[in-house]
Amino acid sequence: MTQAAETFDDVQDVGTFEPLPHGLYQFVVSDFEATISSSDKKMFKVEYTIEEPTEQAGRKLFEHYVVGIDEDPLNFRAASPGAKMLKGALKGCNIQLQSIPLQRMETVIIPQFLGAKLLGRLSLSIDER
Repeated sequence: MTQAAETFDDVQDVGTFEPLPHGLYQFVVSDFEATISSSDKKMFKVEYTIEEPTEQAGRKLFEHYVVGIDEDPLNFRAASPGAKMLKGALKGCNIQLQSIPLQRMETVIIPQFLGAKLLGRLSLSIDER
């Protein structure tokens, strides 16, 4: 039986996770899930895995695209910032979006998105609050 931890001093470190350096990265979409956000809105969770540059290969980035809005929380709304960002990611993977009903997102678009590669520029700002 493992011993209960009383403080974080008792918890073993698993490694360090330094911020990714600014730069150009090649990602692959490694996971995609439709879910509901903590504010009860339709949301898509996407996991990206870095492939290039090789010194960062295997690291993960996570994005949550909330596509519902207050007035219509369970439907994909064009006015939501998350919908606009998700559309940009899909277009970056050269996925054809014209004439595909959003109701078919999970059956038509997600299978094309999983495993797709995209190139992106990453820049981070750290809030030291």
